[in-house]
Amino acid sequence: MLSYSCADPDEKPILTFDDAIKGSYPRVTSTSGAALVDPNNLSSSSFGYSVEFVDETNGVDVTEFKFTMSYNGGSEVDMPGRTYTSADFTKNADGYMSMDIPAFTASELSGLAGVTVTAANADAGDYFTVKSYLSKGGMVFSNSNKSSTITGPAFAGRFDTTFPVACPSDMYIGDVAYSSDLYWNKDGGFDSTATATDVSAPAVSIEKVSNTTFTFSDWSF
Repeated sequence: MLSYSCADPDEKPILTFDDAIKGSYPRVTSTSGAALVDPNNLSSSSFGYSVEFVDETNGVDVTEFKFTMSYNGGSEVDMPGRTYTSADFTKNADGYMSMDIPAFTASELSGLAGVTVTAANADAGDYFTVKSYLSKGGMVFSNSNKSSTITGPAFAGRFDTTFPVACPSDMYIGDVAYSSDLYWNKDGGFDSTATATDVSAPAVSIEKVSNTTFTFSDWSF
């Protein structure tokens, strides 16, 4: 007895590479600045980076790379001038389509959010989120449908960037005058008869290590 039926290619039991949906992601190749909004230094708060598009065709089929922004988890808004097309991409030395993303600035983010960030009104926990969406073959890839693997350190993928607002500080930065019963003298020891002239001027200053960390330039005093 012979039995037969019509074949249905959509009911194949095994998913092959040719049939699988192949996504694409932006891989960071370099960065500049810091993803931080500093109320004490808004004019220089900026962050930019360069990416190459990673997929089976080295990004040739990527048609659009779009950015949106939100404030404190609110609604996303499109970022004017930040929808890039294949005309903005160039092939890099490694053969990937790539682009240098112009730096995001504090004034750009706060302007779109309609907020004014100052040292007086900045609150701990405030943040801006910049999200990117990559279009290819009629599909859109983003942080919501990517694999967690690609955004790890091994693959250096980046779809979203969070810009926290730093807690403002009025810590004094600069030289500090001090007096002591004992000075570390020029001979390498403590001496009650030594004077401040034995100490290199300026004797000590407060220096900024980060937005939340400060140190003395010389701890020997």
